[in-house]
This record gives sequence, structure tokens and C-alpha cells, in this order.
Amino acid sequence: MTYPHPPSTFPTDRTPFFDAPLVERLEDRRLLSGGPRLLGVTLQGSATACTGIVMKFNEALDPTSAQDIHDYSVGRVTQGSSSSDGFSFLPFLARPKVSPYKNNKVVITSAVYDDATQTVTLIPSAPFKAWKFFRTIRVKGLGAHIVKDAAGNPFDGKGLGTASDLVFTYVYHHGKHVTFRDSDGDVVHLDLKGPGEIFLIQQPHKNPSPMVFTSGTTAAASVLTGTVRKTHAGNGAVILAEVEGMNFVQTNLLTSPLFSVQLVQP
Repeated sequence: MTYPHPPSTFPTDRTPFFDAPLVERLEDRRLLSGGPRLLGVTLQGSATACTGIVMKFNEALDPTSAQDIHDYSVGRVTQGSSSSDGFSFLPFLARPKVSPYKNNKVVITSAVYDDATQTVTLIPSAPFKAWKFFRTIRVKGLGAHIVKDAAGNPFDGKGLGTASDLVFTYVYHHGKHVTFRDSDGDVVHLDLKGPGEIFLIQQPHKNPSPMVFTSGTTAAASVLTGTVRKTHAGNGAVILAEVEGMNFVQTNLLTSPLFSVQLVQP
């Protein structure tokens, strides 16, 4: 089987590969240079056993700050938050934990920076349920622990040319039949026949191109199909940020001209 991009790799040109997938559109963020910016996020493993969170940045980072686990937070939305973003975050703990969770946050034991791909991979203390706990992610540009570029400029989370945090939120859907709207309003239906179910994780606003995972499928008996209903404002084509489990299901997502898949995980 031939994939548009090999697993765990990113396009190498300087155009943000997340102009459409997963994170919000970034055209308005290119007007000012500032510090480093986040281009996209993908997951390693599966929706039920996530083994890593990969963040792609637009430029080379300072390795020391990039690998500081206190620069990042991942977890569930909590009630009674006092943060300006409406979420309550606790920093990751450095000491290893058997459980991947603490206070509704994913416990991260290391952050691995790859200068060649300009990515940071957060490694949890144990595989975690992405559909349940990958609900918010914060990258810090303010405070004592922040991401910096190679020149020492602080993370520009809001794309305004100044230091700032960035918070993304995610929602999920699962089942045999999943429906969502893409960034320009087209209606997408995913249907799974045979064993297994679909997990879909996406941002609810701005650019909701999803990550699609399958669980419990078999290559011989599971068939995943996708259809697109073009709306007045849409173009009839859909970009998927990531699909996972494609070695264990028959699918048209990788061959149909209606779908463009940015990252394929077998």
C-alpha cells in the first residue's frame, strides 16, 4: 500500500501543512514573524492507547526549552477554571508515573525535540485514552517555562508578533457512523461495516479537519467508507489531518479524490 506521506513524517516545504488540517487556518498569522508558531498536532498510537503527541513548529527551536515538559499541558477541561482561556491547567510532573493521568491531565515524562523535522513529541508515562483526555493542549509563551526558537524568541501563540500562550480544544465522536462538517461547511459521513468502531477527534471551531482512528477492526471483514455532501459554501473535498489503523480495514479514504489525507498511520 502506498501512502501520501510516510507515518510519523511531515512535508518538508515551508508552507504550513496545517493550512487545512486540525489546527486553525494560519494565513492571518504569517503577517508578523515574532517567535516560533505551532503549525499542527498529530497523535501516535491509537485513540484508545495514545503513545505520543507530535507538535510541528514553523522554525527551529532552542532544544533546552523545547524539551522542558513544563512548557506544555494536555488534558480534560475542568470546571471552575480561572485561566483566561476558560481552562484550568496543571504543569506536567517530571517523575515517572504508572498511571498516565493526574488531576485530569496527561502525565508527560519527556519531550523529545527533532531539529530535522522541527517537531516536539510529548511522551506520556503510559499509553492514554486520547478520545477522553486529548481535549485541550497548551503551549506556553509566557511565564518561567516557555518554548523559544533557536534565537531565543518566545513562542508566539496568537500570531501577533509577541509572546503568548496557545490553547486548542478538541471534541470527539465515535461509533459505526460518524458525521462532521469540514472547514468550509461540507458534510462528511464516515461509515464502518463489520467489526470495530470509528473514533474521530477534531477541533470544534475555525478549522475542524479531524484525526480519524479505527479500533477493533480486521482487514478481512471491516470496511470504512467516506462520502461528502457539498454545501453552497463548500468545495466538495475534505482534508483529514490524520488516519490511523489503515492496515486493519478496507477503505476508500486513501484513494477517493474527495479526501486528502495529510498523515497515514498503519
